[in-house]
Amino acid sequence: MLVFCVVLTLCGCPNVPVAGLIGMDVYLAGTLVVTGEVVDGTSGEPVEGAIVTYVDTGFVGQPAVPPVEEQIGGSNSRGRISIRHYYGFGAYITFEDILTGGPVKTFDLVVSKEGYESQEFHFVGSTCTSTESVNVRGLYGAIYIDFNTIRLEPVSEISSLLETGRKAVAQSLLPQMVLP
Repeated sequence: MLVFCVVLTLCGCPNVPVAGLIGMDVYLAGTLVVTGEVVDGTSGEPVEGAIVTYVDTGFVGQPAVPPVEEQIGGSNSRGRISIRHYYGFGAYITFEDILTGGPVKTFDLVVSKEGYESQEFHFVGSTCTSTESVNVRGLYGAIYIDFNTIRLEPVSEISSLLETGRKAVAQSLLPQMVLP
């Protein structure tokens, strides 16, 4: 019943006991539809097997600690991305949230493939804050994201060495952190 009231309230429906929601932790859900094309930044050829990772970073003013990552799909043999991801999230409802239409969701999408530099895209609600080349629109509880073309640059020799060194250091420190 509580979830039903929250959904009705956030949709602006009248006659919902709004006062009963303030100060409560609630669970909300949504749909993320992601499309686009991934190409090699040097050759322009399609990149097959690029992974799209959804990173739940919380809400404006309520960051997720730690952020939760989930691989939600990837590019096909033609480099095309076509993903429909259903996500749920908890939120603490404040009086201001009720007045402004609910807490504003924040999340990142990361496109990555071994041998290429990853690209991160940051979102606040239905707005991509990291670039203007991404088309984003919200419609009926879903967020539609069209990346158009994502150009993944091959990893340079220097960044490859830095990444290898970072992984080696992390692996050597892990046993020290686990063991007393």
